[in-house]
Amino acid sequence: MFTDYKTHVLGVIDNEKLNNSDKGRNDTYAFRTPTLRNVTLTAPYMHSGKLQSLSEVLVFYDQVKDGTQLNANVSISQLDSLLRPRVTRSNDLIEFLHALTDDTFDRSVPTQVPSGLSVGGKIQ
Repeated sequence: MFTDYKTHVLGVIDNEKLNNSDKGRNDTYAFRTPTLRNVTLTAPYMHSGKLQSLSEVLVFYDQVKDGTQLNANVSISQLDSLLRPRVTRSNDLIEFLHALTDDTFDRSVPTQVPSGLSVGGKIQ
């Protein structure tokens, strides 16, 4: 599935449409890694929906790995130790992610979800 199903602290900027900072799992700012399958069809990206393109995601990772603190609630020391400098060129990485895309993927938005919450959560 191209995920480790674990949570990671990346320091993603909060979504200003929410009243409070989304603190993630156990208030640690850790969020589960989603699958990369069909990632080219699932924008916006990151748990907050703040990044609109895969190019923006790569820029985000470059900034965080260079020591830029993007979320004031997450210190550099809290960031996941798996964050490493990227050795792959952006175009090559984005092309690889496109290779994980199934063009027949159902992209319809449901009218309701089992939890009863509004579709899309609080950020629509």
